[in-house]
Amino acid sequence: MSDTSPDLSKLSGELYRQWEKGMAQWWDQVLESPAFLSGMGQSLSGQAQARANYEQAVDQTLEQLHIPSRKDFIRLTRVATMLEDKLLSLEDKLLTLGDQLAAQERETLLARVESAEARIEAREQLAALQARLDALEGKAPAAVSAAASTEPAEQKGRARRGKEESA
Repeated sequence: MSDTSPDLSKLSGELYRQWEKGMAQWWDQVLESPAFLSGMGQSLSGQAQARANYEQAVDQTLEQLHIPSRKDFIRLTRVATMLEDKLLSLEDKLLTLGDQLAAQERETLLARVESAEARIEAREQLAALQARLDALEGKAPAAVSAAASTEPAEQKGRARRGKEESA
């Protein structure tokens, strides 16, 4: 029986392909038709106008009820976004200024320490010179021993400064 009967699956496949080809040609003719395109354009234009009228009516109703409209929310969102951008910019500037201030504070403290060490060293040198001057004038042997004790203090200041500069 299978030898003499036609194959229905092949027949249905062929019928489907013919139907599909016919429908594609018909839709091509419809979609390329100026009358169809004009009608679709008018329909789309009418829908857009109806939507605009609807949105306008909703905005008027909200305004009469003293409720913010979509336009108000959009305007508010833009303002909030601009304020957020400005705030972030100011935060960045503030962080940069804070970093610069911290660096200047470190430099100032370092300069003050160096200045204090230089003054101490200068005082020690002056005391040593005064002690030597007094010793040369023959005032007191105690002054000579004081001058000898100030020299190690000078070396301590130089050693301390050397450690800070290397760190």
